Amino acid sequence: MNAKTKNTIVATLWVLTVGLCAYLQASPYALPELQKSGFLGPAVDIGHFRDGLALVAPIAAAVGFYSTAVRTARNKVLEEQRASLLRQTKDSFAQTLALKLGLKLHNSQTPELSVRIFLPERTRWLNPRMLFTKLLHRDNIRFRISNVKGLADRRCNDGLSFIVSPSARAQGLVGTCYNTKEIVLDDNLQNGGKEYNLSKQLSSATSDLVLCICVPVFKLGDTRDGVSAVVAFDSADILFKNAILNAKPAAIEDAKTCLSLYRKFLCKDIPELFD
Repeated sequence: MNAKTKNTIVATLWVLTVGLCAYLQASPYALPELQKSGFLGPAVDIGHFRDGLALVAPIAAAVGFYSTAVRTARNKVLEEQRASLLRQTKDSFAQTLALKLGLKLHNSQTPELSVRIFLPERTRWLNPRMLFTKLLHRDNIRFRISNVKGLADRRCNDGLSFIVSPSARAQGLVGTCYNTKEIVLDDNLQNGGKEYNLSKQLSSATSDLVLCICVPVFKLGDTRDGVSAVVAFDSADILFKNAILNAKPAAIEDAKTCLSLYRKFLCKDIPELFD
């Protein structure tokens, strides 16, 4: 159980407790019935007990609101700190990847690179459009984009999703990566709309990219268990495209190894990104 789920459960229980106190205090029948049933002893003064609940309920509500506000502020600070650390590791990785491809950097230059995570799309039952699409195409499996602050600060197209199965309908490099279970690379995306079965929306959303590399994440770390997520590295920086065009095969393999290591770093050290 992750921290977010725990916080949700605690907050729900707290709200229910406050609501129960308010109900017992306001109801003229609840406390007498509890006393008749033996849940309250005969010596308990119902009037004093009700007065106590009238005091406890607002105090409990105030404590709950205060703790929520403190937790929210603390989480915001932690999120900003994590984003800063992720940005630093991503920029360092981008420099390493560029050097692996033989790109010469000047004055600590950092090529632009975004890292995005694609996860299986979960049906939102309260979203009529998504529910209708799910019912109409039950056999489709979609991977939805997750733009993590610090990893993907540029052109965050939240809500984009790609069909990955069945293979005949697979879209984009994400779909290709899912089906081949291998690292896939394309440095000519502007001309790949038809080749990758992209819709007009997807083509428009990715039209500025000059490079995209997709790395599969396997269930339980075993390629036999299928792909559970895809980590995509994309860039609109022409430097990366030129580097790949001029790179030798050995340099490309070194770059793929580098990409796999970064994928492992994300999976092992920040597993909540894949929840």
